[in-house]
Amino acid sequence: MASKFLRTTLVCSYCDRSQDLTTCPKCKIVRFCSKACEARHLEKHGVHCETIEKFTADVKSLEQKLRDERYVNFFEVQVGHFGFFDSCSEEYLRFRYERSNWILKVAIDLKDRGQLEHICEELLELLRLSHGLCYNAQVQIPYIFLILDREDDCYNYVKWWMTRTDDYDWESPPESVEGKSWFLKSKISPSFFPTLIFRPMDLLDG
Repeated sequence: MASKFLRTTLVCSYCDRSQDLTTCPKCKIVRFCSKACEARHLEKHGVHCETIEKFTADVKSLEQKLRDERYVNFFEVQVGHFGFFDSCSEEYLRFRYERSNWILKVAIDLKDRGQLEHICEELLELLRLSHGLCYNAQVQIPYIFLILDREDDCYNYVKWWMTRTDDYDWESPPESVEGKSWFLKSKISPSFFPTLIFRPMDLLDG
């Protein structure tokens, strides 16, 4: 089980102490028990922190622009083909994915179950906004399911992705996965999806 190697409690990102934790004010992901630990971890965390902070600011700015310059319910009306509406919405989707990817790297490094759950939901949300291709989100999701020991979700997700047909009833998801909001219409060819020879433990080594 990959998940037994994941942390379920909050700890200092440098010394693993669980008391007196404060969250990094920039990335709002890693935690430290002291200024000394924060300083010692800076060389490793600095690049991730600054990048996540930048993408977070970019995403917030673009979201505000989309809400101000389009129409109030843009995020509801354009669901499904969000990234293909114009360059602004495509850039928003790309920045949001890049931010998720950087957070995923930190979450794997820290073996943080909570952050992995969060990123899984974030990638599923990106697929909801842009059905079909959404950078590598559709490929990363089953791997994260495996790391989290969500084997049923992984199996159902991959089965749906690989076996759906052009005449698939997109309004009625398969009975075995009824209620799963992440089963969405996609134009991607099944041949795009890689063979699942990936071992979730590979991400947790070291």
